[in-house]
Amino acid sequence: PFWYLLQKPALKKVDCFHATCKDEADDIRRLGFKQPIAIVSNGVAVPELDDVQFNKEKTIVFLSRIHTKKGVHLLIKAWHKLAVSYPDWNVKIAGVLDSAYANEMQLLAKSLDLPRIQFVGGVFAEEKTQLLASASLFVLPTYSENFGIAIAEALAHATPVITTVNTPWQGVEEKQCGWCVDNEESVWVDTLKIALDKSTDELAEMGKKGRDWMEADFSWNEKAREMKLVYDWLAVDADLPACVSVD
Repeated sequence: PFWYLLQKPALKKVDCFHATCKDEADDIRRLGFKQPIAIVSNGVAVPELDDVQFNKEKTIVFLSRIHTKKGVHLLIKAWHKLAVSYPDWNVKIAGVLDSAYANEMQLLAKSLDLPRIQFVGGVFAEEKTQLLASASLFVLPTYSENFGIAIAEALAHATPVITTVNTPWQGVEEKQCGWCVDNEESVWVDTLKIALDKSTDELAEMGKKGRDWMEADFSWNEKAREMKLVYDWLAVDADLPACVSVD
């Protein structure tokens, strides 16, 4: 009732919607709204090189909610098949351990007797920065993301990424800073093997490309510039910004 009586009529009056990705814009269109949509993603803080020591270790990091939709079990099962072949690599799973799924994942890792895997709990602020900066590989085997800020944060810390086609991050392959794959265990095993077979220098070069991409297209200065173009177009009839879809 709230949607039909109040929310939908109110949204019919807006001049422009703001979506953070194309999938969100598509959802707005499916609801029947015809107004322009500004597709402007979230921004990400790109740390200054002087502020963070990028001392990369042979560590795979997962950082997100420990929830079924995040696909932690895919990482654990893939690591079960790869750990023996990569004895100099380790896995850190970061996220608050307060759910039944989190408990299930810890029991799964224990039952498989996995070596060099650690559940580090929630990490925030400086601790999160150091975790992302020290990793050589970031993974998020998620089943659904409208944006995926953890992916952007990892790239901003010069860490290449493996994620899924269920995110709006297919660009990691075009930018040569990661892999975007299907959520199947065999695919994750194969992709992790490709990544772990790369040299330290190769992964570092991929990470640099990711950081450069975040700085150029996803910094808060860039997002503010895009939003200003939207407001200028709406308020003073400036040129239509490239980020605005009118159909």
